[in-house]
Amino acid sequence: MPFRRQFCVATRLALAMLLFSPLSAASATLEIYESSLGPGSFFLLTPPIVQFPIDIDINPESAEGGGVYGISELGIFVTGDLVIDSLVLSCQFPGCITAPESFSSGTQLRLTGGDNANGDFSTTSDVVGISISGSFGYVVVAGGEYLDATGSSQEIGAIQDIDLVILAEVPEPAATPAILAAILLLATLGRSRGRLARKLA
Repeated sequence: MPFRRQFCVATRLALAMLLFSPLSAASATLEIYESSLGPGSFFLLTPPIVQFPIDIDINPESAEGGGVYGISELGIFVTGDLVIDSLVLSCQFPGCITAPESFSSGTQLRLTGGDNANGDFSTTSDVVGISISGSFGYVVVAGGEYLDATGSSQEIGAIQDIDLVILAEVPEPAATPAILAAILLLATLGRSRGRLARKLA
């Protein structure tokens, strides 16, 4: 049975977040979360799991300037022996592009999309639904960027990095240090990729 766990009480995950703090001078404010739990919580699952559904949402209103005009290469990763089985709810972004384009299963997925013309200023917006299988690991969002709003008229603002978000944990105590190291590597690569893309733009 899955349990809801508050992020702030997970000591080893708090340690992981301290490791990430030097990667960015200021944290982004956009909330990304599992839709049935809300911001700040994640699933703690009893292994093994088979095609457990995770529905990922964002809160555009929480972003700088109160809105989001688009998201680029939002990364969804699994660690340990977990596998992303399928896009069970499909990508729900306007104009969504997935990488890989024809996704069936794997350990990572990137999404790009959004209403670049009008922006999204709602309190909740569907992103994607996936299902996962395996016996240990984490499901995380790591890497990617979003275009926020600015000013009283909420015009197009600045590009912001997406912060690390943990959506689910399937625990195996002996594997925890290796899994945390893998998450750190994913976040580092995601931020580096974003900075390189910005330089090339």
